[in-house]
Amino acid sequence: MKKRNNFSITKDNETKRSKKDMEESVVTTQKIIKKTGEEIVEEEHKIVLAIDFEASGSVRRTSKTTDLKEPHGDVIGVGICASWINPETGEKEKLDGLFSPLLRRDTVYENRCWVEFWSKYPEKLKELQYNGDLSKDAAELSFLESYLKFRSKYEQFAEEQNKKYGPQKRFKTVLVSDNVSFDIGLLDQMLLEYMPHMRPSLYCVNDNTKYNGGNPCTHSIQFGLLSAVDKKWISRKKRSGESWSYTERIKYLYHIPECVVEHDHNPLNDAYTIADEYLDVLLIQQGKYKLDESRVEKIQK
Repeated sequence: MKKRNNFSITKDNETKRSKKDMEESVVTTQKIIKKTGEEIVEEEHKIVLAIDFEASGSVRRTSKTTDLKEPHGDVIGVGICASWINPETGEKEKLDGLFSPLLRRDTVYENRCWVEFWSKYPEKLKELQYNGDLSKDAAELSFLESYLKFRSKYEQFAEEQNKKYGPQKRFKTVLVSDNVSFDIGLLDQMLLEYMPHMRPSLYCVNDNTKYNGGNPCTHSIQFGLLSAVDKKWISRKKRSGESWSYTERIKYLYHIPECVVEHDHNPLNDAYTIADEYLDVLLIQQGKYKLDESRVEKIQK
C-alpha cells in the first residue's frame, strides 16, 4: 500500500472534521424542529474581511533573499476592510478598517514594477511611507500582529451575532481578495516566515484548528457571473485582453450604485472596494439586485 503524504492525511482529517461539524449542525437543527414543531430555514450571513497588498515587486524579499533584486521587491502597504450586509437594514455597511504603510527609504523595486507602475504614482507612494522606528522585519511582524487582532475581533463579532439571532441566521467571517494568489500568497508567506506556529489564512484565528471554508477571489467570482449572464461581452473582453472592468459592468447590468470609495492603489481604499464588490454579488444572490436584460449584449444567431 502506498504511504500517504502529510497533505493527504491533513486533508482526510479536515474531511472528517467537516463531516462532524455537519452532523452536529443537523442534530442541533433536528432538536429545534422537535422542540418547536417548526422547520428552521437557516440564512448565512458573512462578515467580509477584504485584504489588499501593495508591493514593489512581483516576488517578496525575505531575510534569505535580501541580496536579490529582479524580480524581488518589498511589501509597501496593506489595507483590510471589514464590511457586512446589515441584517436589520439589508444594506451594505462598513464596520472598520486597518491600514499598515510599509514603504521605507531602503525599499527595493523590481525595475519593471517601477517603470510600468509606481513611477507614475509618486503622490500615492507618499501615502504608503512608513515613518516609525522599527526595522523592516519588526514592522512586518507588527502588521501581522495587527492583522491577527483585527481578524480575531471579527471572528468574535460573528459569534456574538450567532448568539443574538439564533439558528435562523448564521454568521461567519470570510477573508477575500481580488487576486488571491498575490494578496493571500503574500500574507501566508509572511505568516510562515514570522509566525511558523500559525496555520495559514485558510484557518480561523481564534480556533486555529478550524478551517474557514476558503478565501474567495472577487475577480474570479465576477468573471463567472458575467460568463453566465453576459456571454458576448465577456467573450469580447477576453479577446481584447481586458479584464479589469468587471465591477463597472456588473453595476451597470444590475443598476447597482457606484462604490463611495475609489479604487486608487491606496490599499485601504482598494480593500473597501473589494469588499463592496463581494457584497454586491451576495446581494445579487439574495435577489436585491435584478439583472436588466435590456443591457445585456445580444448574441447574433
